[in-house]
Amino acid sequence: MNLVLEPLVFEYIYALCQKERPDMLLISGCTGSGKSTLAKRISEEMRVSLLCIDDYFKDEVEMEIVIPELNIRQWDSPACYKWDVLINDLQNIFRNRITIMPNFSHKHSRQMGWKELLLEKTPLVLEGLYSMRPEILSVVQNLRLKVFSIFLDIPEEVRWQRKLTRDVMERNEDPSTLRTWFDEVIKPAEDKWVKQQSASADIRVVQSF
Repeated sequence: MNLVLEPLVFEYIYALCQKERPDMLLISGCTGSGKSTLAKRISEEMRVSLLCIDDYFKDEVEMEIVIPELNIRQWDSPACYKWDVLINDLQNIFRNRITIMPNFSHKHSRQMGWKELLLEKTPLVLEGLYSMRPEILSVVQNLRLKVFSIFLDIPEEVRWQRKLTRDVMERNEDPSTLRTWFDEVIKPAEDKWVKQQSASADIRVVQSF
């Protein structure tokens, strides 16, 4: 595993891709670690396709209510995703270079139609809490893809501040409800499922102080 400082990670990955020519980049990390920001920058500056695992969320009505008094649902478990659809779409992308994938709306908390993904050049960037789950790695192995996995290991309080800013500004969430959700739902899920992926990452991204 290579250790990379957060401000230098794009340049590091860009150079790695120029040298190694991977088929995929898997970007994972806990909530607020900067997965989406890094993935978007890679996609835009390298002009490659981006696939976000969040588009494979089940609809809100299918999610378990874990804190009834605040109507907080479980959005952080691996069980929240349509793994069969994602696996099928990944296979289509690398076999046919194209797929029609779900379009999930965080504003409406459900799938809102479909969108097309065309793989014109590699690497395909796959980002999300669980981009290094066995469900993904089995597809990678079966298709014999060359992959680099990146885990963003950012301190908890930094991640909380990022989530607070994003969700209050973009999703009109209540700060006190967010804190309860973060402490009682998100952190336990991270400890149980998300953080274990860091052990198999090729690159671990840490914050500089």
